[in-house]
Amino acid sequence: MTTLERALSSIGKKCFVDYFDDFKTCNDKAALARKLLTTNSNATSITAQMTRINYARWIFDTHQEKEALYIIITSNRLDDVTKRKAAALFDLL
Repeated sequence: MTTLERALSSIGKKCFVDYFDDFKTCNDKAALARKLLTTNSNATSITAQMTRINYARWIFDTHQEKEALYIIITSNRLDDVTKRKAAALFDLL
């Protein structure tokens, strides 16, 4: 497993797609962590959300978001809606 794949696993591929713009433009990690905790049914704790945010920011900081979206698009374990959203984001980059 590559570092990028590990980061996506820690974030959750669906979560990365669903909150792509939030992760990309995050200026306030605490506020985003609270948003994730309240709006994401898979969220468990503020600490876990901070981990998600840190991994997502790493993907953007290292300019690997397009590769991350490609991994998501080609995943066999995701629903078609998430894959289509990822493909639309991929096309915008």
